[in-house]
Amino acid sequence: MNLFEFFSSKKDFPGSYQNTEDDQSQLKFTDTRKTRLTLRQIRQLRQMNDVRDIEKNNEVKRLQQIYGARGE
Repeated sequence: MNLFEFFSSKKDFPGSYQNTEDDQSQLKFTDTRKTRLTLRQIRQLRQMNDVRDIEKNNEVKRLQQIYGARGE
């Protein structure tokens, strides 16, 4: 989550990056095996990376409009 998401008045951001219903990451002390990622989790990670890339590109474009050199 980025800092600007806390203060943004726009609501076009995704609801959250973490789905608490699918989160089963709470481990017990007796769990000694390494957890494996499921295909669903890998797909969600890829989608999150795609969303971050799009957000970064949009932010770069916005900053170029604000601070970029004007063609005269």
